[in-house]
Formats: sequence, structure tokens, C-alpha cells
Amino acid sequence: MIPFVQLLGTAKVKLETREIIFLSDKRFLLLAYLAFKADWVSRDALSMVCFEDADSVSARKNLRHLLSRVRALDFVELESSGELVRWLVDSDAAEFQLFISSNQLQKALGVYQGQFLQGLHSDVPDLSDWLDSEREALHNAYRNAALHAAKQLVAEQEFMAAQ
Repeated sequence: MIPFVQLLGTAKVKLETREIIFLSDKRFLLLAYLAFKADWVSRDALSMVCFEDADSVSARKNLRHLLSRVRALDFVELESSGELVRWLVDSDAAEFQLFISSNQLQKALGVYQGQFLQGLHSDVPDLSDWLDSEREALHNAYRNAALHAAKQLVAEQEFMAAQ
């Protein structure tokens, strides 16, 4: 079974028998990054995002150690292919974006449980910038969907539902 990752609101992995809440450490931020990207990511890109102040050799070494710590988590199955890494999971952020792009606004609004990676932060500037950027983009998409859905309900004279 593919794990389901909630990235909107309190970040967590939902497994068959338990939920694991994400902590504000690099292991979970790396997992969140991979879950959100939902595709192969180069080791160079990961090392630059996670260890931007280190030289490239040190950043790659640090990334190897971080990936080893991530793989030690019992619920994670990272895939590697040469210089690429991915974590294939389903996520609410992917569902939200799919519903927005297909104009299924009520479904999108139902998926949005709060701020992207709510409560998580990073001391690494590039990772922090990525968090801020995605939080703003997703919140703006939510706000626009809510406004558009409310306008539709008003046009249909569903005034109570539009509140």
C-alpha cells in the first residue's frame, strides 16, 4: 500500500495502522519536499536545497548521511536511480492541485486542511524560501477557489451555502 501524506495542515504520513506526524527536522522536511515534488529529484538539487552553505562535496556527503537517516525511518521507501531520488506517495497537496486544475472547486476546498506544512520551519534559507513560496501559492489557490465557489453559489441563489 502506498502511504498517504498530508501536507496541508499538520503534516503527517497516514499508514494502515498508524499516523506519523512530521517533525521540524531535515528528515521530515526532505520527505515533505519529495512528497510534494512527486517525481524524481536530482541529488544535486536536494543537496543545494538542504545544505546550501556547504561546498558541493560536503553538501553531497551531508545528503548521503541525511538520506541514510531518512531510510532508517520504518515507513519510508525511497527510490534511487543513479543521481535521482524519489518518494512515491499520494498526498493531499497533489489532490488539491488536481482539483484546482480541473475546476472541481468544492472538492479542492474539502481537501485543504490548513497551511502547507503547518508548524514546520527550517533554518536553511533555501528550504525556508521554498516553504514560504509554496505556502503562499497554495493559500492563494485556496482563497481564489473559495471566492470563485462562493460566487457560483450566490449566482445559484444558494446564499446559506455561500457563507
